[in-house]
Amino acid sequence: MVLCIPLAWEAHDDLLVWEEEGSGVYSVRSGYRLLQASDSTITTDSYRLVYKKLWKLQLLGKIKSIAWCIFDYYILNYYNLYNQHLQPSVLCPRCLVLPETTEHIFRDCPSVAGVWDDLQITWPIDLLEYHSKTGYCSQVICYLRKLDVVQERLPGRLIGVERWRPPEGTMLKVIFDAAFSTNSMLSCTGIDIRDNLGRVLGSHLVLTAHVPMAFATEALTCSHVVRLAVDLSLHKVAFEGDSLSVIRKACFPLHNVSAIEAYIWDVKAMVSSFHHCLCAHIPREGNTIVHLLATTRLCSGGSSFLSGVVPSFAFLAVEWDRRDIDLNENDD
Repeated sequence: MVLCIPLAWEAHDDLLVWEEEGSGVYSVRSGYRLLQASDSTITTDSYRLVYKKLWKLQLLGKIKSIAWCIFDYYILNYYNLYNQHLQPSVLCPRCLVLPETTEHIFRDCPSVAGVWDDLQITWPIDLLEYHSKTGYCSQVICYLRKLDVVQERLPGRLIGVERWRPPEGTMLKVIFDAAFSTNSMLSCTGIDIRDNLGRVLGSHLVLTAHVPMAFATEALTCSHVVRLAVDLSLHKVAFEGDSLSVIRKACFPLHNVSAIEAYIWDVKAMVSSFHHCLCAHIPREGNTIVHLLATTRLCSGGSSFLSGVVPSFAFLAVEWDRRDIDLNENDD
């Protein structure tokens, strides 16, 4: 555990933080998060299959997030709050008869049932019988399989997919992502440097041991990226990653207490050496290349730096990005 303590290259005062919270501060929910993390029954094999299929669906991110909250009982209804000892009663505040579960809110409450009647929508009888977790998982898996068949037979259309965009002028763009293995506590950082024509100027893969958690992996990756840009004497650079929380902490002018503050401290100290620097968040669809680099190298192992090229397994993805640039220029 000593080797897992995050240390900063730049000297600063010691900080006392609560490791299990991203904010670094112990709160009333911290104990419940520890209990949930230690409960092996929360994420069953059936749920893993549901999540895997859910994230692959071509749906808006907020729809996937709501579905995830429902599956993991994170909806703030009276039933879930009562089980966490944060609410004295489970009864629905509208009907005062039945517990306010997620099913009750959306389907069974008399006030909601009137809405369904006005819309002339009737819930299937077989669906009403599936009140157990296993039953819901079976229904969702069956629905997702039917959706797969529909997507195979009908042409699909991606919703809100954002592709990689080149930087402007002489600025270079550094894209980064990380992969993390919980069992081995290993992380791999994938870094890609490109110019305004989409040409790869360099790619870097860094394998790091003794990483305590996935949240620390993203911050450590950000530190690796900025340090590489400093070592290469880059002056005008734009950094892009898909970890919104880390990007926000790196851009926030003040230092705050968090479990990754040591890495964020390093990032802020090194950023001042650039003539012009931008930090931006990019969705996962926009950094597919570095995600491929990180996940593949995490499995094979080893660090590397390639000048002017990317590993062979990512070459096709780079060509797809450059093709998109050419198509956009022709459209303009």
